[in-house]
Amino acid sequence: MADRNRIRTLLVTTVYSVAIGLGGAAFVPDPSPELIAVPIGSGLLLVFHALRARTLDALGYAVTGMWAAILVVSAATGIRNEFLLSSAIDPATPADVVGIVVVLAGGYLAAMAR
Repeated sequence: MADRNRIRTLLVTTVYSVAIGLGGAAFVPDPSPELIAVPIGSGLLLVFHALRARTLDALGYAVTGMWAAILVVSAATGIRNEFLLSSAIDPATPADVVGIVVVLAGGYLAAMAR
């Protein structure tokens, strides 16, 4: 039984880490090491905290909320550019990257408080 829990924890941790990494990298306009370090570093800190505190379920809710925020921002940007500006989609700004990290961390804290 303990082996099943270890395998589950390893798989869940891997999935959450990949989801956080892809979500954080989605808004980086130029893959500069300084800017990509913000979502990747903060995501890894949250993963390590969730492993230590045994709150992987709360982290799962936070990752889902992060991807929902990415979807909303992407759709809003596409609609704005298609109907209002009629120009190419602008790359994301560093503020968007920090905003995604805030959504992830805030979602994790909110899920832990439940």
